[in-house]
Amino acid sequence: MAEKPTYRTPKGAAYWSFLTEPDTQFDEKGKYRIELVVDPNVEEDKKLLSFLKDQAGEGKVPYKKHKDPDSGEETGEYAVSFKSAYRPSLFDASGSKIDSEDMKVGNGSIVKVAYQPNLYDGFGGGLNLYLKAVQIFELVEWKGGTKDDFGFESEAGFTVEENEETMPDATPNDPDVEPDDLF
Repeated sequence: MAEKPTYRTPKGAAYWSFLTEPDTQFDEKGKYRIELVVDPNVEEDKKLLSFLKDQAGEGKVPYKKHKDPDSGEETGEYAVSFKSAYRPSLFDASGSKIDSEDMKVGNGSIVKVAYQPNLYDGFGGGLNLYLKAVQIFELVEWKGGTKDDFGFESEAGFTVEENEETMPDATPNDPDVEPDDLF
């Protein structure tokens, strides 16, 4: 059996990526995944969307209208979904392999995706895209947010640098400690 051809996308913005560890929210085995946001007004992106639509035929396409993660409003762009049970290879802009286990490719990173299209018959049929590799041109590393992301301001009070010895070692669940002894 001949191996399926591998295709590459134009550059686009990465969203909701799980590239170094699988997303286990809906599947305990997990899936590696990424959404690539493309603009139908850009010629290369328009060609990609047209190619995927042609491949899917009458079935379901592997993209949807992109919504801004903050406002929930449609942006006029499309989010193309890629998934795999296997960890994809990662490369930097020069083509060097990235071996980092803990790098998190965050929303807005600029990437290209290598993928293999796969037609399926179940659930009315359609096209899904097997994620093979990602080349990263601009990394926006996800770190969980900053105080500014949540609207917090600096104020007087507890700081991380405070001496840990001032914190009690016991917890309210400790059977040998009365709750009044903690405070």
